[in-house]
Amino acid sequence: MTRKYTFGKFCRELRWIHMPTGAPPVCRTIAREIVRVHAPRARLVEGSRPKRAGPTLSISVGKLPRRARISSKRTQRWVFFDIDEHARGRLAASHTYYLYSFYTLLNDGFFDRRPRNENPLFIEPAFAWNRPVWDLYFTQAARTVRNLDRQDYVREMARLGFTHLEINGLAFPEALEEGVPGEVYPRFYTYCPGFDQFVSTSLNRGMYPRRYLESNLR
Repeated sequence: MTRKYTFGKFCRELRWIHMPTGAPPVCRTIAREIVRVHAPRARLVEGSRPKRAGPTLSISVGKLPRRARISSKRTQRWVFFDIDEHARGRLAASHTYYLYSFYTLLNDGFFDRRPRNENPLFIEPAFAWNRPVWDLYFTQAARTVRNLDRQDYVREMARLGFTHLEINGLAFPEALEEGVPGEVYPRFYTYCPGFDQFVSTSLNRGMYPRRYLESNLR
């Protein structure tokens, strides 16, 4: 079917944004963003789909739409967007961590730049997951940067396609290490700190105070 909508036009005409009961938080995040940016009059509905007429967008995770073009029976990773002839749209992904970046891709015009007869849009991500090699701003010393907005930072990472973030950070910007006088290497212990910075075992018992380990573990 040749589509008549751009993604932006479709969103601006939305009357309903539907999510299944128990949908993950990312679905509501996207729905609220669409309302804020495109469709201030659209209503959010959870549970059964609205029966009233009007452009509707359903947002979900996990269930492969029937209209998806499957290149392999073993498909496990996918993102999907479709608008049918009744102005009913479907935005879906196999995993929660693909959905937001796919939405921002659509919002930036990816759906509109494809040939008009390519509807629905079905993509299999090349990588199962994508994470930073090390995260200076989220868990390490740069988290002390003035006015750093951690929520906005995570949102930007999701927009760029990162599916996972490092969380094994210490309670303080630097590790508790006495070291050799003049030695600066302990400053870099915040780089992916190992288990000995979090728990006490027969391998490291007595090396770090209990309160220090408990703080890191929390």
